[in-house]
Amino acid sequence: MLQMLSEETIPEEGVDQYFSNLYRIVCVAEKPAAHEDDAELVRTTYVVDWEQLVHLLEDYDDFGEDIVEVTPVRGDEACSLRRVAASPQLARA
Repeated sequence: MLQMLSEETIPEEGVDQYFSNLYRIVCVAEKPAAHEDDAELVRTTYVVDWEQLVHLLEDYDDFGEDIVEVTPVRGDEACSLRRVAASPQLARA
């Protein structure tokens, strides 16, 4: 189902909030089970910035997981996550 619920004009000064937010993405996918032939359903949560969210949605067919929820992360939580992501101890994939 895809149904538009509303459309509104965004003032130019209000657009920056979308770029400064981080976004929590919850996905569901089937992954091979460790000891069985059956697949198991796995829920994965990602945190991305605006640019990565746009790229993810543009290349959604290649992503391989079903996005079930997208929630903005703002304020102190977003600042904390940005600090963690910028930490040199964080291993990057």
